[in-house]
Amino acid sequence: MATAVSTPTSTTAAPEEGITQVAVLDAALLVRDECNAREHDTEPDEKLITSVKEIGVEEPISVRPRPDGTYGVFKGWRRAQAAQVANAAADAEGRPVRTVKAYVREDLVGRDGWTRFLSLVENDHREA
Repeated sequence: MATAVSTPTSTTAAPEEGITQVAVLDAALLVRDECNAREHDTEPDEKLITSVKEIGVEEPISVRPRPDGTYGVFKGWRRAQAAQVANAAADAEGRPVRTVKAYVREDLVGRDGWTRFLSLVENDHREA
């Protein structure tokens, strides 16, 4: 005999991944999200900057839109900064600047706890 089980709705439910949009963003619109969990080694190293200058940012970053039109980076802040440095150099040399692929998480606007959690998970996996 099967028993019907209902799942209570809650405001603490995990964000739905299906809402995520992939966008191509201007690196100048990227700022560090206040819920970004990375506290150490927050600057891109020369190896990363050189790589981004040569081939761009290969792995998309994760952002959430901000009211001022910028995007808060909660995953991939070092890559975003490397793109900004690479674009500044390209602009100074008269070369075209590159855009950055990003997962735009509109479902995380106003959900600082989940944003921090997702950022922590990313950084915890990278430490190993």
